[in-house]
Amino acid sequence: MIYLDVNPSITIEINKNEKVLNVVANNADGEKILDDMDLKHTDLDTAVNALIGSMVKYGYLSDAQNMILVSVDGKDAQYTETLRTELSDDIYESVQALIGSGAVLDQRVTANDTLKELAKTYGISPGKAWLISLLTDANPDLKAADLAALPISELAVRLKEAGIDLREYVNYHGLDDDWFDFDDIDDTDSDDALDELIDDHDDGDHDDGDEYDDD
Repeated sequence: MIYLDVNPSITIEINKNEKVLNVVANNADGEKILDDMDLKHTDLDTAVNALIGSMVKYGYLSDAQNMILVSVDGKDAQYTETLRTELSDDIYESVQALIGSGAVLDQRVTANDTLKELAKTYGISPGKAWLISLLTDANPDLKAADLAALPISELAVRLKEAGIDLREYVNYHGLDDDWFDFDDIDDTDSDDALDELIDDHDDGDHDDGDEYDDD
């Protein structure tokens, strides 16, 4: 499985030959960028380029919103890691060509039932749910509902303002080390940003029951 999250959230199911078996929108923005495209049986790179182009067309990827989260889930660890690296590089080049600048955050994930239910609840992919789970586990004051509501670009900036180092959770392209410099962030601003990420919402535990069999 390949998961793409900007604010539109898309799940791409592929076979071992990297042919697309299915493309599913995880939220309303994802439905919009699918734009009635039939991507079944296309090569993965063709499908991904079409989706990235559609995100640019509809303004979800732009100078202001220029980050995308790419997550790869598969049973073969070595293959999945290779696919993650190649896909991240290809998407980064595509984003650069289309909007001139941008960043790709990428990760290898293992989606379990709890993550899939979290994803379904908030209209995100299991990939973004994975990242949110890592963040909330390491920072118990953060709430999944707040993080899920943020587009990836806003999530990255808010975490930076809160003094949370995104490099501890994902790989990245297009962000140099200076972007992660917290020295210019006032402590008061950091506290305020963290407070904005925290609310009184009490997330319940969920479990839905099926497993993904393909990559």
